Amino acid sequence: NSEAGGTWLAPAEFSRPGSGCDKHDIAALPAAAPLVMANPSHACGSHLNNAALVRGAVAVVLRGGCSFLDKAMAAEAAGAVGVVILNNMGRRELMTMSGDDTGRQSEIPAVLVGGDDVAKLLWWMERRPMVAALTAYDPADVERQQQVQKKQQLQQSIQQQDRKQLQ
Repeated sequence: NSEAGGTWLAPAEFSRPGSGCDKHDIAALPAAAPLVMANPSHACGSHLNNAALVRGAVAVVLRGGCSFLDKAMAAEAAGAVGVVILNNMGRRELMTMSGDDTGRQSEIPAVLVGGDDVAKLLWWMERRPMVAALTAYDPADVERQQQVQKKQQLQQSIQQQDRKQLQ
């Protein structure tokens, strides 16, 4: 769920081991990169017309027209450091970006964004430059955070019970 209005974000399954957002060598990525809409917007074909703008950026592409892997490979060939694929096709279910039978693998992280955030991101990109922060996702960090939250909730519950007993 995002601040922009309840959405989902799914990593790609077609990247080589270690290149997904959760496993990428974060030191090899810039801390932030501009979001640049691919041209053509579906990024189908062997190259992007705006490769000079995409180089060093996170390419934003629309779903449809070709495979998720084709889109990532086109963005990678243009020099993108990542790719955000927008599910703008009206489907609201969570889906997986799978590869194809060619054995190709993308070297850049790729994510699929859906839900309300698609229209909002496109709206903002038309009005001002947007920058993406590139961070590593460590499931252990999430687990530790959940443990801390549970401990805090337990402490709050004990404090509430103590207050009730004092009244």
